[in-house]
Amino acid sequence: MNVVRRAWYYTSRKRGKSLIIFFCLTVSGTMLLSMLGVQGASFELKKQIQKRTETSLEVSRMDKGEPVTEKDVDLIQKRQEIIRINRNSSLTAKPVDFSPVLDNTGKGDTESGITLHFCDSSDSCEDFVNLKYRMIMGDPISGAAESGRAVISKWLAKQNSLTVGDKLTVRFLEGTEDGDDDRAEAESERTVTVSGIFESPGLSVEQQGAVPPALRMENQIFADFSVSKGTTAAHEFERVSFYLEDPEALDAFAEELYESLGGRYEISDRSGMYDRMKGSLEQAGRLTEFLIAVTILASGLTLFLILSMWIRDRKKELAIYLSMGYGKANICMQVMAEGSGILLAAFLPSVLAGGKAAGILAGGIIPDMTDFAAVQVSITGAEAAAALFLGMLVVWTAAAAALLPVLRMNPRAILAKNE
Repeated sequence: MNVVRRAWYYTSRKRGKSLIIFFCLTVSGTMLLSMLGVQGASFELKKQIQKRTETSLEVSRMDKGEPVTEKDVDLIQKRQEIIRINRNSSLTAKPVDFSPVLDNTGKGDTESGITLHFCDSSDSCEDFVNLKYRMIMGDPISGAAESGRAVISKWLAKQNSLTVGDKLTVRFLEGTEDGDDDRAEAESERTVTVSGIFESPGLSVEQQGAVPPALRMENQIFADFSVSKGTTAAHEFERVSFYLEDPEALDAFAEELYESLGGRYEISDRSGMYDRMKGSLEQAGRLTEFLIAVTILASGLTLFLILSMWIRDRKKELAIYLSMGYGKANICMQVMAEGSGILLAAFLPSVLAGGKAAGILAGGIIPDMTDFAAVQVSITGAEAAAALFLGMLVVWTAAAAALLPVLRMNPRAILAKNE
């Protein structure tokens, strides 16, 4: 009689003992599958956060240092780690067909009444990222394809009755490059179209006090780089943010960048949000790994104790098999087959229960990050296969360990002891 048939006959004959092991393996499988489901969800959530929380390295000019040059930017931008950049530069300008917001005395230098900030993406500028400003109307500056677009404050718009789609003209008083007479500072007019309007959430009324117009937040205008053409701001930048595809590569990239630039600029990372989220997810991952290990060890120990009691009652049967010429490996395979059959029977209810349990446990283990990313907690095919493999490993190990004391004894000694 082959191994599988003997295993089937025994488990079907000893239904009570088989049900005990079935219940034990179902509970263990449910716990293991639920933990694997939670762990898989945390890994998937981490991947989504890597994509959505943009991690950047900011290169900026030092105090009284040279600006970041276009040549250096082009050199860094060629690196394969970089997915996009956001350049930042600024110039003061004089309003031509509109008036700046002045202080509460009504006085101020209207000759340099505004500051134009040039950028590739206004949403990626520091003031917008830190929520000092937020868009309330229209569209932000969002790429190199933009042409002559600007985002203005709601107070400047209110004072001059401007809205999205209107045009306004400014005259630069510094930083222009006139090729005809080589003057470093020549007046140059630019006309821009208002594409959006922003406000400062913490500022309910206009700034009070004697603040120069160009420094007042009401007079800050963000424009795309096409507006800066012909000025030094087009190729000399106050800061440039380089966005990386893989946040984990940030530290190594920063070290390489510092060495290649010779320490001429300040280099700082903008990965705080990702680091905070990653820390929470890694903590959840370590907890699930610990619970998986505990589940496997507890299941193995419980199964070993049950099988040890089971084998103790079967000593005479096993001794007879040995006396009939069945090898020890053959008997070991029979017991393993018995456990494997019960495990396969318990696998389907474990998957169903584990999927529901994973959804419940995920709420208490994985931090809530629905503002950034969300995943559906479920049992994948890979996780089910991993659980089945680990289950088989536990069953076979427990069966071999429970059989070891009996297989080391002489069959005659076992039979004589049971007479």
